[in-house]
Amino acid sequence: KHPWVSLFAINAFVVPFVFMVQMLLLVLFFNLPMPLSLILLIVSAAFVEEIAKSVGICTFLLESPQLFSWARVVLGAAVTAAAFLFAEKLLLFVTLTQITESVFGSILFLSSGALTLILPFLLHFTGVIIVASFVKFTGSKGYIPGILLATIVHSLYNGYFILGWLM
Repeated sequence: KHPWVSLFAINAFVVPFVFMVQMLLLVLFFNLPMPLSLILLIVSAAFVEEIAKSVGICTFLLESPQLFSWARVVLGAAVTAAAFLFAEKLLLFVTLTQITESVFGSILFLSSGALTLILPFLLHFTGVIIVASFVKFTGSKGYIPGILLATIVHSLYNGYFILGWLM
C-alpha cells in the first residue's frame, strides 16, 4: 500500500548488512598485494552495494510493471538513493573512527568535503536508475547487465576519488 515507504525502509535496513559484507571483503583481500587488494575491494564493494540497492525497486518493477511508469521509476530511484545515503551516513556516524580513517575504510564510506551528501546521492541514484532501466526495458534478463554496468560506474567513481583514476 505504501511503496515509497517500503522502498525507503528496505534500503535503509539493508545498509548494515552491506557494511558487514564489505568488512568481510576487507578481511578477505587484506593479505593480497596492495594495488590488487585495493582494486578488488573497490570493485567488490561496489558490486555488493549495487545488488543491495536494486533489490527493492527491481522487485516492484518485476511484480507490478504496469504500476511503474518512467516517472515512478525515477522517483523510486530517488527514494532508494536517499534511503541508502541516509543509512550509510548514519552508520558512518556511529562507526569506529579507526575503520573510517583507514585507506580501506575510505572506500566503504567515501566523503568529499562539501559534497559529502550530493555526490554520493547522485552515485546511488545513478546506480539504481541504471539497473532499474535495464529491468524496465528487458525484464528480469536485464538485471545482471544492469548490475554489471552500475558496478563499473560505481567502481570508476570510487577509483576517481580514492586513487585518482581518469586523471
